[in-house]
Amino acid sequence: MKILVISQYYYPEPGATTHRLKSIVDAMVRRGHEVTVICEFPNHPIGILDRKDRWRFFRSEKYESYRIIRAFVLTFATKNNIKRMLFYLSFSLSSFLAAICLRRHDVVFSSSPPIFHVFAAMVAAKVKRSKFVLDIRDIWPDTALVFEAVKSNSLLKWGGFLEKRLYGNAILIFTISKGLKSIIEKRGGSGKTFIAYNGSEDDMLAWNGNIGSFRDSQGWTGKVVVCYAGLIGLGQNLSSIVPEIAQIENEKILFVFIGDGPGKTALCKAVTERKLKNVEIKNLMPRSEVIPHVYSSDIMMVILRESLFFKSAIPSKFFDYMAAGKPIITNVDGELRDILEENKTGLYFSLKKKGEFAGVIKLLVDNPDLRFTMGINGKKLIERNYHRSKIAHKLAERIEEII
Repeated sequence: MKILVISQYYYPEPGATTHRLKSIVDAMVRRGHEVTVICEFPNHPIGILDRKDRWRFFRSEKYESYRIIRAFVLTFATKNNIKRMLFYLSFSLSSFLAAICLRRHDVVFSSSPPIFHVFAAMVAAKVKRSKFVLDIRDIWPDTALVFEAVKSNSLLKWGGFLEKRLYGNAILIFTISKGLKSIIEKRGGSGKTFIAYNGSEDDMLAWNGNIGSFRDSQGWTGKVVVCYAGLIGLGQNLSSIVPEIAQIENEKILFVFIGDGPGKTALCKAVTERKLKNVEIKNLMPRSEVIPHVYSSDIMMVILRESLFFKSAIPSKFFDYMAAGKPIITNVDGELRDILEENKTGLYFSLKKKGEFAGVIKLLVDNPDLRFTMGINGKKLIERNYHRSKIAHKLAERIEEII
């Protein structure tokens, strides 16, 4: 088949979206399909284009054994609601123009959020008489409403209209959790929605560097390192755990945060105001540099705002942490917690219950054998059920069956 993949974010941009989409494209290519990817010129997450890409409309390049078409996007180093909409809409228009100028593809596959370029992909599929397949990683406009990323009622209603049209026109829909599948089915995706978990990859499963040397290089010798690596966004609200960290009086425990995002300023401010000496905050780094940090940590954190909205969430970092063989502490109460507790790969706590965070930290710090056992359980679980490339192959197989 000839498959056109349209995603605002793609390699070499960092993040969960890129890793998910690239694994899907790789699976399609390995199964013999002719794939073309339309994406923006690289700028995420800093919002700054390379000088040679500024005001350039399109660039076609050969990557491995498939074609990537980079399309124009208006970027901004700092975003407000208006700039964010210009950012999304500019790529929606440029990706649509690129799609309709290409020869017809059997399938147009697009991933949301953002939602605007996906609607453009749906229209392009209609124009070219292609089958439209949809990948939903998060529900929009619900996400925009919860984060107050969009405050205009008109835009939110428009987003709701787009969402229903997308579900109705897709021949096949993939999503990342049971909770999101249930929501999508109620809103028009019944009978055609399937789960394709994020999972983890070989680079995380197979790293075999020297942990002792790495810990020495970081000044972690003799410390129990509790780490978070990923987006520091509004949904994570990591500043909310700083008061809990401040209550932990144990000099050998070190909390490390790695990443960037709109919530980082609040996190840094909270740490600075409390003058915490047991917290390190590191900048965003390539995945290849994150991996030794994860392997060299003792406990990993998966943190989200505690609300009904996030009960259906399973961040991709959850699978990566298990792939590295690390015990996880989390406040995400939903399918993620079910997987965690059923397979004994970590401990759940709630920030709404005073002392629970410190309690799970103390339990794992005092029991290295428990940490080891939970880590082994997690690694085996990933190898057995959540290997990203295997999940991507099943997704590609499902598309073949339907088409």
